[in-house]
Amino acid sequence: MVAGHVVASVAAGVAAFLVLHVVIWRALPSNSPRILLLALLAVVGVVISLIVNLLVGEINGFELCAVLWIDIFAIIFYMFVYAGVARSVSVTLLSRLLDCHNRPLDFHTLVEEYTSSSRFEDRIRLMEKNGLVRLGEDSVRLTWQGLALARGAKVLGQVLGDGLKG
Repeated sequence: MVAGHVVASVAAGVAAFLVLHVVIWRALPSNSPRILLLALLAVVGVVISLIVNLLVGEINGFELCAVLWIDIFAIIFYMFVYAGVARSVSVTLLSRLLDCHNRPLDFHTLVEEYTSSSRFEDRIRLMEKNGLVRLGEDSVRLTWQGLALARGAKVLGQVLGDGLKG
């Protein structure tokens, strides 16, 4: 019944991680992605999985490794999905179009709404906070760190074939 112990342990840890994520994000809303906090919650979920496995399973290296690797895979997968959905420009635009109840929306209005939204400003401010851009009165300029990151991303996009687009 090794597989049952592993599944139960992973399910407990992932469930704890998801519950903590939802509770904290609802209690303390923020426009920041808070990836470090999410990573800390992931560690809590992994620890819970390992503890549950030690309580219900056999204490052996195979089970502990299986729980650990399955947990890590599940959490990394979730972080990619979460980041893609929560911070996606495409999903935001689709949601805005859904709010129109299938009525056409002027393209220029949609572009203007996005560029004047708090999410756009939040991203620029976050990049400024991280030293990637410098804000002027009516301008945005790359810092040397931002320039290096942008060039690296462009090269990576060329290596991957289709470029990196967000």
